[in-house]
Amino acid sequence: MAIDMHCHWLPPALAERLADRTAPPRIVTDADGSRWLVIPNERLAFGADYSDPDRRLAAMRADGVDRQVISLPGLFGIDSLPAPEAEPLLALYNRAAADLAAGEPDRFRALAALPLADIERSVAVLDDAVARDGAAGAILPADAFRTRHAAERIEPVLRAIARLGVYAFIHPGPLPGARPREAIAADTADPADNAGQRHISLAVQHRLSEVMVTLLMGGLMDDLPDLRVHVANLGGSFPFLLSRIDHVAETRGLPRPEPARLAGRLVVDCASFDTAAIDLAIAALSPDAVVLGSDWPVFSARRAMAGLGRLDAGIRQRVAEDNARRFLRA
Repeated sequence: MAIDMHCHWLPPALAERLADRTAPPRIVTDADGSRWLVIPNERLAFGADYSDPDRRLAAMRADGVDRQVISLPGLFGIDSLPAPEAEPLLALYNRAAADLAAGEPDRFRALAALPLADIERSVAVLDDAVARDGAAGAILPADAFRTRHAAERIEPVLRAIARLGVYAFIHPGPLPGARPREAIAADTADPADNAGQRHISLAVQHRLSEVMVTLLMGGLMDDLPDLRVHVANLGGSFPFLLSRIDHVAETRGLPRPEPARLAGRLVVDCASFDTAAIDLAIAALSPDAVVLGSDWPVFSARRAMAGLGRLDAGIRQRVAEDNARRFLRA
């Protein structure tokens, strides 16, 4: 069995509401009929894979994925809108995600999306999603964990997650109050500057690396001993940088990360990475700390499965299924 821990869902009712919006996040249709998700700093092609359950199940069968953990795409910034604006949109997602998981319990688990501009209300939404709908946890924006001090704002949500025995999925995404702007159109951007790669491949991974420092070295996980966390995209560049971080700590008397200390409480997924990068993360963090993730339908689940296919058979089984099953407590 393969359990994909990093997948996204944009229900049809929510897509309709985004098509009515005039500011990001929104869906626009070009003159040729092509549809686009316009989100802070970027735009993505929008197709039926995001919303159609039958297409989703067909893609899972084709790609060899048996189960998905679905979440609202954090990078879209829907959950960071002002709370009165966000809540009706999030309610559409949470209801549809719960219904999808309830209708296909062997195929799907759902993570709740929270109106993060109102922390007290976020806790209430989370309580309801777990008690009523069996949500596996909640998706939270990486920008909330850039420093230990920054994470204090979201600690009531983290405490609720720990209290409920569910987990936090930390995914690239903005904080409430971040000013969205329309993505630069491809025909006006300077191709020589590689703005897209700088943002998607470098800046996003840097933010996730900061998340890992906050979790491993900032005392956050120590202060919340029952908290379990899943970080997207192998935890940014952290596995690659770990030996340097250790050396700097040794030479300058700074705190050293101890990934093994958080065994069972911290996992990273392999979305968008190949076998070599997965091997590095396993060596840096442990074979029990890496789970399958594809970021489908933004990225390819087939590619993610191919990356696992070249791992040692025993390690592949742990990454594809065992680690996720243990982390999900399912």
